[in-house]
Amino acid sequence: MSDATGAIPSDIDHIANIPYGKGGGRRLYLDIVRPLERPERPMPVVVWIHGGAWRGGNKESGIRRLIPYAQRGYFGVSVSYRLSQEATYPAQIEDCKCAIRFLRAQAMRFHLDPDRIGVWGPSAGGHLVALLGTATD
Repeated sequence: MSDATGAIPSDIDHIANIPYGKGGGRRLYLDIVRPLERPERPMPVVVWIHGGAWRGGNKESGIRRLIPYAQRGYFGVSVSYRLSQEATYPAQIEDCKCAIRFLRAQAMRFHLDPDRIGVWGPSAGGHLVALLGTATD
């Protein structure tokens, strides 16, 4: 886990602000947290979707939560999405679906397993996770 200063441990690779798509004319970004040493097999993925009552929060809040998973060989992702004051529903779930499609399309590039993607989040993030879990495709 990160130390009290929020520093990323030396065995973890953190890549911030990777563009994964566009929503409402603006770029959407995600952050990656992964083990510095890549395993032989493609990594399972844990995706963090932040909460914030649909009107607050940010993807940076997921980094410290994803570090312990990355230290165990998982590929961690923290996703940004448009908040309710910027775009009305269903923009938020569309953004999250776009992030999952991006990860699947970039599976070889990132050495991740596109068939083993789990999503997790609190509050509005939990709501979006439930919507992802019940969506088709």
